[in-house]
Amino acid sequence: MNLINKKILIAGGYGFIGSYIFKKFRKKNKIVIIGKKKNIKDNSKNKITLNNLYNLNFIPDIIFHCAGSGTVSDAQKNKKNSFEDDYQSTKNLLDFCIKTKKKITFIYISSAAVYKNNSKILKPSSIYGKNKLKSERFLKKNLGNKMKLLIIRFFSIYGNGLKKQLLWDTCNKIVQKKRLTFFGNGDEKRSWLHIDDAISIIILMLKVLKKKIIILDGHAYDVYKNRQIIEKIVANLKVVNKIKFNNKKQNFVPSNQISKCNKLKILGWQPKMNLDKGIKKYILWFLKYKKFK
Repeated sequence: MNLINKKILIAGGYGFIGSYIFKKFRKKNKIVIIGKKKNIKDNSKNKITLNNLYNLNFIPDIIFHCAGSGTVSDAQKNKKNSFEDDYQSTKNLLDFCIKTKKKITFIYISSAAVYKNNSKILKPSSIYGKNKLKSERFLKKNLGNKMKLLIIRFFSIYGNGLKKQLLWDTCNKIVQKKRLTFFGNGDEKRSWLHIDDAISIIILMLKVLKKKIIILDGHAYDVYKNRQIIEKIVANLKVVNKIKFNNKKQNFVPSNQISKCNKLKILGWQPKMNLDKGIKKYILWFLKYKKFK
């Protein structure tokens, strides 16, 4: 697919992944964003409803659906919001696509949360994961041959601007001089992926998207324990505090999120961002952000 002079709708464009997609494609395409904005009390006009989509007066060639709950734990705490943000928004976007009667390319940003402990068992343990999987199945069932569908299940994305999850939490504890105590035992494993590499996966898949439906995992190939990630941050910030784990398990968070999908390798894709370099860049961004906040 030629990614020039396209009309692009980004649902959830104010979020972490959505904002990077916007930056990547904004120069040579016409882009419209819909989705909740932070620090705004009344988000009624920004919600992904059918009325709001119609009011955009914009029929896209491509839809990036990045909207959803902020984190797995957020969704767990507020099931109603998760259903609306992670599933109802998908349904509204699909209904909008069908009623436009245009062949729109639909890219759904899903998550490793749809799996249990590996990428062969679709058995999510969290509300977030269940709504993501439900959305995937709804799209596959109802899109059919109407348009092209790309579903990417991203694993542990990180990068400058991310204000949640392990890297953010660790940096915050160090800067605030809090105890470096974390959930679990530190041996939990993740397939980490830098946001720049995530965007490169999206671009690659759009270029090779010929089938009506493609589903794949978005991940780098190295696997790290949570303990190793924290140790790298501590070493970079030259902290002497001892790292501790409370050995408490959150039932809705899988111990391991490791992809065994080889579709990207078959296509010849390789990540460009080394994890050590990516973490250093994140720390520099974090320190600058905290300084000028």
